Amino acid sequence: MNFSSNYNGSATEDWDAFRQHVLQLFQGLSASQQNDSTIADWVQSNLIPLCATNPHNYLMIMTILTNLSQDPQLHSRGHQLKRIAQELEHQLLPAVALHSGNAENAKYLNDSIKYADTDLMESLVGLTKDKSLSSGDVLKVYKGIENGDLDVRHLRTPNIMDSLIRAIFYPHRPATTLDEKLWVLAYAASAPLISSNTTNTATRRENVKSPEVIETHETLKQLDALLQRVTSMIGMEAVIEGLLSCIKLPVASLCFLHYFQTSLLNPDFYEWSRFREETPQAFHLLDEIAILHPLLHPQLVSFYVSLLTTSFTNLSPVMVLEVKHALIPFLVTFVKLGYFPLLARLAEMGEADLETSVLQEMFENILDMVVPPYPTAFAWGMVKLLVALEQRGAELREHPLADKVRTFASKLPSPSPECPFETFTQAEWSEIERIQTTYIRT
Repeated sequence: MNFSSNYNGSATEDWDAFRQHVLQLFQGLSASQQNDSTIADWVQSNLIPLCATNPHNYLMIMTILTNLSQDPQLHSRGHQLKRIAQELEHQLLPAVALHSGNAENAKYLNDSIKYADTDLMESLVGLTKDKSLSSGDVLKVYKGIENGDLDVRHLRTPNIMDSLIRAIFYPHRPATTLDEKLWVLAYAASAPLISSNTTNTATRRENVKSPEVIETHETLKQLDALLQRVTSMIGMEAVIEGLLSCIKLPVASLCFLHYFQTSLLNPDFYEWSRFREETPQAFHLLDEIAILHPLLHPQLVSFYVSLLTTSFTNLSPVMVLEVKHALIPFLVTFVKLGYFPLLARLAEMGEADLETSVLQEMFENILDMVVPPYPTAFAWGMVKLLVALEQRGAELREHPLADKVRTFASKLPSPSPECPFETFTQAEWSEIERIQTTYIRT
């Protein structure tokens, strides 16, 4: 079965584009094509690739088909629409099982088929729209959770959770449907997964009251109350102990990070010229999040990279450079914690965003911190940084950096039983060989 498709969109990413795509697919099916085998082939080619890996897509296609069947202008195609829906339901479970090999996921999709409320699913998609979520969508989803009509797997997607966080955790947010949003976010983040063999809505209603959901809801309420008291970096320092308690939960850490990021570049919140003199405690709070929650490293690194690329229009170029140098210890923390993808991201940044002096100091600090033998991911990431410095014309053979580069090059891996040839590509081994020749053997 072929799962490839020219369109790889998701209903939860862009509902309008997804709906338009499905309608175009339907328009390409002639009204005269009523034959069962023709419809089966059409569903397999056009709809199954959209649904096999994404239950939200399936549910929204069923919503679209229901709406089309109620259109008086399409009355003559009622049977065709009914057969499409039946065929999609029939083909979906084998397709999911073949694609993922996950019987549990297939069973979950089957439950979605039986118990889906199309209005509720449309509101679920509505949660992905923008910061000002529709109160109607929020309330409908909240009621759906209360009534046991929504499995947590419907909500535990990055798009929906990010949208809820954006709608709640920003300065001076409105109080409209606040508690419902907090509860939906708490449920999405922490409700235990119920076995797909359980279809009883009473069991789902009990799940809403689980200790995990209640604790998360209380923590998010506490975090929101603390942050709404904060109007400046000094104000944030005053509630740092409370924040430290909240960030023990991963979802609360994400909420804090979003609030911090939206506030930080507001000159009324923080004067960046002070950063070179004293680092605010809030940045050490981000270090604590990095230690507590390794899965959040990509989001934290993206935050720091966004700071490096920010145009601080109210600061002089010299002061901007000092701020970037002051951020180095926070970035090095991620390497210390084993998050090596950071190295490739830094190497790919242009000099306009990351000055050579900053990159070189970061390279040197990391070499001082990590001792051989080097993990392969670290070694290749540092090779990329070294190449980036070479391309910028950095003086890498000047004392004292020359000794550090020479030591690094001498400790790079060579093909061996401990580091098989397939660890790196031929091109990567060639680059390692070039570096060793350049800095050791000349």
